[in-house]
Amino acid sequence: MNWLLGLASIFLLIVAFFGWLFYRNSKKLALQKDLNHQQELKDIDRQQQIKLVQVMLNAKEDEQNRLARDLHDGLGCMLAIAKLNLTDYIHEQGNNNTLELQNIVTQLDTSIGELRRISHNMMPEMLLKLGLKALLKDLCESAASAALKVDFQYLGINNNLLAQEQINIYRIIQEAITNATKHAQAQNLLLQCSQNEDVFFITVEDDGKGFDATHLDKVEGIGLNNIKSRVEYLKGKIEILSERNKRGTSINIELYVTA
Repeated sequence: MNWLLGLASIFLLIVAFFGWLFYRNSKKLALQKDLNHQQELKDIDRQQQIKLVQVMLNAKEDEQNRLARDLHDGLGCMLAIAKLNLTDYIHEQGNNNTLELQNIVTQLDTSIGELRRISHNMMPEMLLKLGLKALLKDLCESAASAALKVDFQYLGINNNLLAQEQINIYRIIQEAITNATKHAQAQNLLLQCSQNEDVFFITVEDDGKGFDATHLDKVEGIGLNNIKSRVEYLKGKIEILSERNKRGTSINIELYVTA
């Protein structure tokens, strides 16, 4: 009886031990399933947010295209016709008030040129016709002035980038350069673009006044929301290095594109 009781006790202990192991493993498995489920929900939510961002970006691009066509085809044509009529009037009048009228023609020429520049910046069709490198170079040249030197470097870029990728890259850089020229009061600005397989790198550096990069939401006029939305859509990441009361800001961006 003692042997039987001892064996029964050992058997019960073994059963209890395996039961405890089973319970612990089941609890871990349930916890892991719950974590996986939560992660799946987060992934679904993130995908929905990305889709929503893309819808908003597409709507914005469509609106910009419409405004660009209206400016180019509507107001642009009106200014061109006004210039043509004024030029004909100058020829008819001979030397009477020629200087003053010629100044008006020059102002109309300047206005037409500025209107074309604005409409071209708003229309991605120009990007697809000229290519990303050419348009970025033109963007840097238009941003440069007597007070600001702009250095543009374009290294190892795949020419087979998708149209939507090129548009988002251009908009990101356009916004970053606009922010630097408007707010940084810099004397030198560097734009560097490079690519390593499916990763597109963007660096925008300036020697202007810095700001507190740890509280970007409180910085007025920086306008980083569009940049962040486009970076998120391309599943990339952005790093901003800047400090208040110190010179210089560096924006480093990594985007995932078609290799």
